[in-house]
Amino acid sequence: MIKKSSLVLGVMALFLLLPTAVQAQQFLTMPSCAFRPNDEDVTYTYWWDYSYADSDSPSATFYAPVYLPQDATIISVTLSFYDNSASDIYFDVTRTNLYTNSYQTLFSGSSSGTPSYDTIVDSSLNAGSRVVKNNSFHYIARISVPAGVGSDLMFFTLKIKYQ
Repeated sequence: MIKKSSLVLGVMALFLLLPTAVQAQQFLTMPSCAFRPNDEDVTYTYWWDYSYADSDSPSATFYAPVYLPQDATIISVTLSFYDNSASDIYFDVTRTNLYTNSYQTLFSGSSSGTPSYDTIVDSSLNAGSRVVKNNSFHYIARISVPAGVGSDLMFFTLKIKYQ
């Protein structure tokens, strides 16, 4: 027969271990206004909820730093966008080694060129590690759009799911 006190201690031990065994998923949502173009020749329009390269601009790549907690595990990256163009929008999240300056593309995706409001989700790791190591790497999000599409290809947010 199991003593009542042993059973109570066992249940208490289980509840003490539970928070470390199950981690809640969290999100880093980066609005479009957090991204800036890499080239001063790019003219662009941005508001609090959308951005795009103006139609008279060359192709543009927009960058934003990614700030995640040390040892966080990246689960997926999602880009929300509007596509009314035959051209595609592309995104990636990279990390650069602070000591060797070599970089790895961790997650990436592109649109299909089909007109719609849509999202791209990438949960498959391309290279490197899902675990954030701020002491050895810095992390960058990048969104690229072709020249001449203007407001036919806008992006809204880049969301990183992690735990």
